Amino acid sequence: MNPGLIITADDYGLNPSCNNAIRNGVKAGIITSVHVMMNLVSRQELDALRQVINASGNNCGIGLHLNTTWGPAMLQMPASFKHTYGIHPHDPAVAYYTYKGLNLYKHAATSMPIMRAELLAQFQSLVNYLGDAHKIDAISSHQNIHFWSPSFLGIVNEMAKPAKIPVRSPLRWVTEEQVPRPPYYPYGKGKKGIGPLVAVGANKIGTAVSHPSTGNLLLSSLKPKRLHAYNKSVYTHGSGYTPRNATGHWFGQPSWKAMEWILKTLPNMNSNADGYTTELYMHLADSLIGRDHRWDYTQDKRLKEYLTISHPDFIRNFQLLKNQLGIRHGSYRRVLQGV
Repeated sequence: MNPGLIITADDYGLNPSCNNAIRNGVKAGIITSVHVMMNLVSRQELDALRQVINASGNNCGIGLHLNTTWGPAMLQMPASFKHTYGIHPHDPAVAYYTYKGLNLYKHAATSMPIMRAELLAQFQSLVNYLGDAHKIDAISSHQNIHFWSPSFLGIVNEMAKPAKIPVRSPLRWVTEEQVPRPPYYPYGKGKKGIGPLVAVGANKIGTAVSHPSTGNLLLSSLKPKRLHAYNKSVYTHGSGYTPRNATGHWFGQPSWKAMEWILKTLPNMNSNADGYTTELYMHLADSLIGRDHRWDYTQDKRLKEYLTISHPDFIRNFQLLKNQLGIRHGSYRRVLQGV
């Protein structure tokens, strides 16, 4: 089976600029899975998304983007989730830190019942809108919080298993432990390009959690034991469906060169696994309206991604090269489950 590619747009519902850009990405045939922040999105915005998907040939799925780090909680509006419960904005599943390796992920007993109720409320809201949990394309989370904690992932698996909803993989494109090992992206910074990622040492975790970017936290999550535990949990206790690989932000520099390299590299990553599936998740905006400097992925970066994928030459070349290489490009459900 040829390699699969899922191109996801995260953060639908964040602001009108992001929503417009995501719908246009669906129209262009680039975006095949839209992940919705149910604590932020309006019914009108959801209806607009469904109309675009239907008008574009129904080739795009609607997924759930669990969110407890931005905006009001569904169960505690209008108070912010982090302000209501005093939880660190970069890790809502963790009530305190020790900065000693994996103790970072230890939970206070009182935080998880609150977290579970909020996540299930967001999940049920999308189920109610779509009419059936089997229509949810995938489950992911804002800032990838769903794989920072076994307890948090257990809640996700609880949602995913009955309807076999695919779950986003934590395996980054350049993670050293992947088999087959992905190549370096040759056009990045440094002599060897970008990659591979390595785990953050315990002495650096304190710096990681205080940094405005979630990047270092993600690195500390990608220790081999945690990778294996995550995949085993998804396959054994969850839906049984997750991509073999995932990456975001186009290696930090959205461009046709980056996308061309991704497409040409995918067939070579298929040697040890039939149907090797990669998810590329994007963050789009069609203007600078809504920019907030407090957060790690700002509107100007989202605009750069959008301007890249909306250019007619990019769209034409993407479709041409994808077809030449025989890459299966579609939603989570289509690529992973064939439905």
